[in-house]
Amino acid sequence: TAIDYLQRATQLEPDQNRAWSLLGLCQAYQVGLQSGVDQLLRAAQSEPQEYDYWNNLGLAYYNAEVYDTAVVYFKKAYEVSPDHNSSLSNLAYTFLVQEEYDSALYYYSLRVDRNPAMEQARLDRAEAFESAEMWAEAIRDYDFLLSQEGADTQLYYTRANAYYQLEQYTSAITDLDKAIAANPGQEAFILLRAKAHYETGQYEAVIADCATGLSIAPENAYFFDYSGKSNAAIGNLDLAVEDFTRSIELYDSDGEIYYLRAETYLQLGKLELACQDLLEAQELAYEEATILLDTNCALGE
Repeated sequence: TAIDYLQRATQLEPDQNRAWSLLGLCQAYQVGLQSGVDQLLRAAQSEPQEYDYWNNLGLAYYNAEVYDTAVVYFKKAYEVSPDHNSSLSNLAYTFLVQEEYDSALYYYSLRVDRNPAMEQARLDRAEAFESAEMWAEAIRDYDFLLSQEGADTQLYYTRANAYYQLEQYTSAITDLDKAIAANPGQEAFILLRAKAHYETGQYEAVIADCATGLSIAPENAYFFDYSGKSNAAIGNLDLAVEDFTRSIELYDSDGEIYYLRAETYLQLGKLELACQDLLEAQELAYEEATILLDTNCALGE
């Protein structure tokens, strides 16, 4: 094993700090943090100006999810050798997993500022902006990435999601058209476009998107949800009931869909069925169901 090989290396050359550091890192990863700390510290303290040794300490603590200590050692690695981009990435990601977004974005931005044309640095920062729900800032990084020759067309979907979160639905649809044209058959892309079409009142487009989505993912209840909502909106009440019913057959724990089917039954004059659905919605803690129950079903008993 790697541990056996490195142990022999340290026996043959006890002053070989690189072997001690790698041994400690392997032991920390494979056995546990405490089994590798002494070896890692031995190497780092013997050659305190060696970047890799402090970075390996940070990686060991990060792997053990001791993030505060990992940050200490990643910062030490950065102080020793500020030119290493990996130390910025390690610091940024360690803060990100702790949801300390300001600190994460500080280090991601340092990496971008160091090399503005580095696409991976832009992508990492854009994803961090998304995690922090800083959608406009994420869009600016995606704008840069999509302006590059040979850009990944799936980024149109990612930028579209940011537009959607900002309620800029027309821009989202424009990007989703491009993403779907370049990547046909992606159900997530089609579902997001269906949702954006719904928000803009383009109900026929929603129904078409949902039909396409269901041809790819027939057990995705969300397509039935949005198709049902759109059919109800344009007066196709029987089709809406069919959609909501199929959704419930796939996933029967969403109180909103029982409520929506109940509303549709009420429009069709089917009071008993509506009341049954409202009771189900109420049991699933969908609060609006209580109002319709009180105003309709008590009178129907």
